[in-house]
Amino acid sequence: MTDSSKLIVPWGKRQPDVYLKGREAAREFALANGFKEDSFIEIQAQWSDQDPNNHITNTVYFKWAEYGRLWAIEAMFRSFPPHLQGEFRGQGKGKGMILGYLSNKYLRPTFWPDHVLVAHKLIEVKDRKFKLESLTYSYAQQAPVGRGEAELAAYDYDELKSCALSPEILKELRSRLPAPSEKL
Repeated sequence: MTDSSKLIVPWGKRQPDVYLKGREAAREFALANGFKEDSFIEIQAQWSDQDPNNHITNTVYFKWAEYGRLWAIEAMFRSFPPHLQGEFRGQGKGKGMILGYLSNKYLRPTFWPDHVLVAHKLIEVKDRKFKLESLTYSYAQQAPVGRGEAELAAYDYDELKSCALSPEILKELRSRLPAPSEKL
């Protein structure tokens, strides 16, 4: 039996074996599918996320993807050389990133109580934008419940138009693309 006193999450305290087994299954699945651990974020489903049929409502998947996307982008930019870390931070002025496209494929319904692991990976880099793939994995079901994509464009908030990513940022982003043999 797991010592639930060391767990800091409420559901983990109530069902520690389910929680820990699901958490490890999520981690293993994400890593096996090319997602990096620094992009992982764990989110607890809320009772209020449910629709009248007791499913987590579909719009919540987009909220989870947003949390995960912001987490993954921050982690990615923190790994850049210090002089590039402030570029494209989304301050609403100067240059930043803006969401251009977002999709989610619902693979199966999610129910409360549950936790999900949301992970992102860089899959495409162009001169003015980059694309991330997302994974949402249910701990309770020990299965992926959503897959999606987000395309982020470089945007000049002062000029109110798209702009190119700097050559240094492009180099950093392209260095994080998976090798052709790693694409799953």
